[in-house]
Amino acid sequence: MADLGIPTNASCHGDDNGTKSGVPDRLFQREMSEFDSLLWHGERHPLVSATVIMLEVLDTVPDWDRLRADHEWMTRRVPRFRQRVVEPALGLTPPVWSLDPDFDLDYHLRRVEPAGAKGMEELLKIAESLALAPFDRSRPLWEARVVEGLAGGRAAYLFKLHHAVTDGLGAMQLLGLIRSRTREASPRDSGIEVESAIEMESAIEMESGRTDPIGVAVEQLIQHADLPVEGAGFLLRSAWNFMSRPVAAVQETIGVAESARRSVAPPAPPSPLFANRNGKMWRYGVLECPLAELKDAGRSAGGSVNDAFLAAILGGVGRYHERFGSAISEIATMMPVSLRSPDDTAGGNRLGTALFASPMGIGDPAERIAAVHAVTEAARGESALHAIGVVAPVLNRLPWGLGHSVLKRMGANADIGVSNVPGQPEEVYLAGARVDRMFAFGPLPGAAMYAALNSHVGTCCIGINYDGSVIEQPEFFMSDLQAGLDEVLALGSR
Repeated sequence: MADLGIPTNASCHGDDNGTKSGVPDRLFQREMSEFDSLLWHGERHPLVSATVIMLEVLDTVPDWDRLRADHEWMTRRVPRFRQRVVEPALGLTPPVWSLDPDFDLDYHLRRVEPAGAKGMEELLKIAESLALAPFDRSRPLWEARVVEGLAGGRAAYLFKLHHAVTDGLGAMQLLGLIRSRTREASPRDSGIEVESAIEMESAIEMESGRTDPIGVAVEQLIQHADLPVEGAGFLLRSAWNFMSRPVAAVQETIGVAESARRSVAPPAPPSPLFANRNGKMWRYGVLECPLAELKDAGRSAGGSVNDAFLAAILGGVGRYHERFGSAISEIATMMPVSLRSPDDTAGGNRLGTALFASPMGIGDPAERIAAVHAVTEAARGESALHAIGVVAPVLNRLPWGLGHSVLKRMGANADIGVSNVPGQPEEVYLAGARVDRMFAFGPLPGAAMYAALNSHVGTCCIGINYDGSVIEQPEFFMSDLQAGLDEVLALGSR
């Protein structure tokens, strides 16, 4: 288990305060997208949770007044942080985002201090408790905690976000709004930009429309009155496409259907160790390694840093299975695939989910990386990655319990999950405190464990979320994952 923030050399990057010149357009959209609505409707916390936790380990305690002012600025600069979800009556149209008239920054941003020991273990327990507490669905969908009094004078910043707001990459972009490149106070603390942001918020509030369920339903039905016409046009275009090129159209349909089948069916036999998981006992662990060494390891075997990462996780999970006499050759794996283009804004989700069988019975780490590269490349090429955009509107119109059942079934088809989100390449500060490590912890949508890699200033910060109902020996589990990482990193030195 990693130490509480290994110090790194400080450097000055000038007066750049790290803020963005513009605000993501998508975070001004009133109507929730169909995919975001599915995350909202299908959630049954924590079994099918959409909660993401970001953990930043700081070299010192941040200045509270500056930090609070930064959050005040952020919530006015990006209205989504002051908006709650309003459900339209009858559920015929997607939910909408509406400014919370009772928004209370002191509810969302708080300070805590662990009792007793003050190391990484206690910090992770605080993060677990925060993650397992359901969101108040009548408030904006984020919370933050500053954990003070940690060993060595350090502190930590915990940021909790609902996945309906944005995906992992979008969350990294949004958190950049409250970071700076120097310890000194940034120009935004002066309040100059806050005044313009308040005017922006007022304009949005005037244009936001009705906030009661019936009013929202009427407003949305009027807005979507042209959908039947658009639907008829789509059917006519589809019919013409089929008649003009019937062979190609049939082949495309069969290909998409087969891809969809592969994307939802269990890709490998279930793990005997991970059976009967209940998803209610989230437990966190952390690993870390130099980014350059993981890149070298992947390159040495003809793969990428992501291939080396997954190969390391497979090595550790395989060791854990062997420890208990349950060795298996492959394991069902899910991996979110970003569908974002360079022009996409930070808000909302642009994701597909790849589901595939990962090779776990390969002892040689180089051969395992090569095998991982092959299966992940095939998974990324599945046409069904975009299918969620087609089925989400249908699932959102079903009773909410059915949407939950579908999400739970899809998650349960995978035993493990992995993700890799590019992080911060240069040193950043939070209200005068340097961010030394930045770990992300994804939810467990039915899986037994989820590993998320986030790179930060040349270090791979790996957050592990595992189901304590089936992984009953966490010390062995984390040591086996560390061993899997070590054997992969050794490839770079050959």
